[in-house]
Amino acid sequence: MTMIDDILPFVPEMRRQVESLMVDVCVIYRPGAETFDANTGQTSSTPTTVHTGPCRLRMPSTAESTSIFGDREVTKLRFVVDVPHDVTGIELEDYISITESDDASALARTFQVAALPSETFNFYRPIGCEVVEA
Repeated sequence: MTMIDDILPFVPEMRRQVESLMVDVCVIYRPGAETFDANTGQTSSTPTTVHTGPCRLRMPSTAESTSIFGDREVTKLRFVVDVPHDVTGIELEDYISITESDDASALARTFQVAALPSETFNFYRPIGCEVVEA
């Protein structure tokens, strides 16, 4: 018997415990193709929802990075959104909106997916994202 054989029976319960900490709710969506309405002069798109459900918003240990673009200093603010391990279909540059949270500041932000790390026997799916400035 190997160590992995000893651990595997406990993985489902550990996943349930981790998911019980996901007290926020989010929508992960992908913008649709833009269409132009010649009558109104407006463009519009219909997003595709990838996931609606529980999540947890957290900050990584290094949340800010500062870069110089031209003559302007720009600070990027990074977060991690954890979703259940079995959520699939998320792609880089998808968007995340927190729709329910005890933290009102989370509700006022939109995030863009910037990293999709993966690992064996994950207990949750971490999504690296950046705040999108309106």
